[in-house]
Amino acid sequence: MALHLHALRSNKGFTLIEAMIAVAILVISSLWTLQGLISVKQNVSANVIREEAVKLGQELLTDARVTPYGSLSLVNDTQVVTRQVANYDISFTVKRLIEVVLAGTTKSATYTIEWDGGRHSYVARTVVSDQ
Repeated sequence: MALHLHALRSNKGFTLIEAMIAVAILVISSLWTLQGLISVKQNVSANVIREEAVKLGQELLTDARVTPYGSLSLVNDTQVVTRQVANYDISFTVKRLIEVVLAGTTKSATYTIEWDGGRHSYVARTVVSDQ
């Protein structure tokens, strides 16, 4: 008879301990999944910002290339450019250096675009000739 009572008890469902263990496993796996999703979102955001920095650098290079040689002034300056990226305003620090490479014939334009407090950067360079 004792065996029969034990068999009936085990068919009633989970014990409190078993339920708590199942909930703990569910919480831990959910947190692990959430951490992975947050990491993916951060990587995607970083890539979108990097793409915007490259786009800004290419725009600046195009401007330098279409500027007549005589109008391309020698400079070494810094400015802040704000762009909207994924519905956020992102500030890029643009360091511009235009210098003579070959007197009277060639100048170089270098743009260093930094973001995230200077932790990330992109450098774009071109050469402008007097043709």
